Amino acid sequence: MVISNSVSVADVGVLYSIVGLIGLLNVYNDLGLTESLQYFLPRYRINKQYNYIKTSLYISFFIQIITTLVIAALLRFGAPWLAENYFHSSNAVVILRYFCFYFLGINIFQSMQSIYSAFQDTFSSQFIEFVRMWSVVVFTILFFFTDKQSIEWYSLNRIL
Repeated sequence: MVISNSVSVADVGVLYSIVGLIGLLNVYNDLGLTESLQYFLPRYRINKQYNYIKTSLYISFFIQIITTLVIAALLRFGAPWLAENYFHSSNAVVILRYFCFYFLGINIFQSMQSIYSAFQDTFSSQFIEFVRMWSVVVFTILFFFTDKQSIEWYSLNRIL
């Protein structure tokens, strides 16, 4: 609501379209490894197979880092094409390039949440999400009151 009152409706549409695109890419980025970690890690922990836990985590992180870097690079270098053909906005190039860094960060958060979720540590899992969401709220209000009311600043808000 704060963002929609400080920038144009078209910019808000572009911003949330890019957030939706990043969310969609985030779902397919992990290649099902998050669900497999949540399935196998508790079983390995119960059976005290700690080497399997470490191996599963290392392989999962390695694959997720590789796929995240590939998708972020494609977004970064494909930003002009996406902005012109998909979003029909010149502001989308800058926003897409900012959201490449957001994509990297959100995948780290998702990996941490999946580990806590697999070990049934709901407090830590929800605390990570709580910190992420409140940081977005705090920076949005901060940018609103410091007259940094542009779509670029609100895009940086997600990264910060």
